Amino acid sequence: MQKFQIVMCIFLLAFTLTGCTQSNDLNSTSTKAPASKASEEPGSSTRVSTPTSTPDLSSTNNKNNLEPASTTEPSINPITNNEYLIIPGKSVGKISLGMTREDVIKLLGNPTDAYDDQMITYRSKKDYLSVYLQNSIVKQIEFSSPSFATKEGINTTNIGDSHDKFIESEFQWRFLQLRFDWDKGGLTFFTFNADLPDDNTEYDRYTSGYIYEGQEMYQEPISNAKWRLAQQNSDDSNTNAKDIASLIPTGWHILDVNYENAKAKAEGDLNKDGIQDIAIVIENTADINDRSLLIAFGNKDNTYSLSIIADNVILGALDGGGWGDPFDGIIIDRGSVVVNDYGGSGQRWYDNYRFRFQENDWHLIGVTMGWNHPIKEGTEMAFDTEDYNLLTGDYIIEKIEENGEEKITKGNRGKKKLVKLSDFNINDM
Repeated sequence: MQKFQIVMCIFLLAFTLTGCTQSNDLNSTSTKAPASKASEEPGSSTRVSTPTSTPDLSSTNNKNNLEPASTTEPSINPITNNEYLIIPGKSVGKISLGMTREDVIKLLGNPTDAYDDQMITYRSKKDYLSVYLQNSIVKQIEFSSPSFATKEGINTTNIGDSHDKFIESEFQWRFLQLRFDWDKGGLTFFTFNADLPDDNTEYDRYTSGYIYEGQEMYQEPISNAKWRLAQQNSDDSNTNAKDIASLIPTGWHILDVNYENAKAKAEGDLNKDGIQDIAIVIENTADINDRSLLIAFGNKDNTYSLSIIADNVILGALDGGGWGDPFDGIIIDRGSVVVNDYGGSGQRWYDNYRFRFQENDWHLIGVTMGWNHPIKEGTEMAFDTEDYNLLTGDYIIEKIEENGEEKITKGNRGKKKLVKLSDFNINDM
């Protein structure tokens, strides 16, 4: 069962992000329907039950008719036909949570695709409806047709205009992924690859909706995504967070540091507006080796605006070698965020990375790296430290050998293009 769950998670991630139905390759774009695949699914093809004929969902004479002719015109009009009504936490059209697999098939006929007893899918030429099952009971419903709508008329084409009813979050994975959670739970829309360029032919941009019980989805389309509140191009203060906790992605928390002088939170003015800003280190509740740096700007009304969540800056708890957790705190110094690490065993290493907000983005502007180790049984240390200013190209290398001899070297490597914090990866240093 564990092996199946792993395969299923991999499948859903690849399929949902690319919308492919004919290939395991994430670059495939054979269709926009991102539900379960047929016999090309990872693992044995005998797991999949595919009907000998594909039902025409667009035919009004077919039992499998799921929706009327769809419209792509984004408008919000109250829906009057209950057969296509979305009820958050309950149903999509004729299909309700809690139904059995047999109930669904009686209403819609044989599915186009099936993946064991975990999911069945119905497709038309443009759209699809997928039913997620647990022990043959409907736990979640996924749909793409804009003909399905809430009583207010909200559907897959106009969800971007419904911010007052939904909480918008975003996640960057190749392209921008958008998430819209109904504030009362039970309904979520996703727009995948929202910022896809018009000339990109490798991926698709599409929106899908999901119905489920309660506040948490039965199965997320993107596993372990670090969703954060979306930044709106608006002066409306409602787009700002009242406190820093509101900016932390679901399933994450501020790192709990249990040793002295290492802080996971720092405050100071980072954008030169005279208002205190904040930087915190957050950790995945499910994985102590998954950490990120979150930076938010303070506003005059005591709210916060998210500036960035950088995913590849903070070492995990298991990355410090024999020393243990290498996180050695963050500070704000002279308008920059400084991340400190310290680890190793008999020989210790350390590094400090300095990031500054300039030219409307975050950049790495300075690095200090080095190592040290005790000299025999004594208390003196031999060490090697390099301090590199990326703004000027200047560097200083300081060495103290085991015989106590000190050597300092200075030079200039020339100015180079600064690395953006969003592109920085500590594992490449």
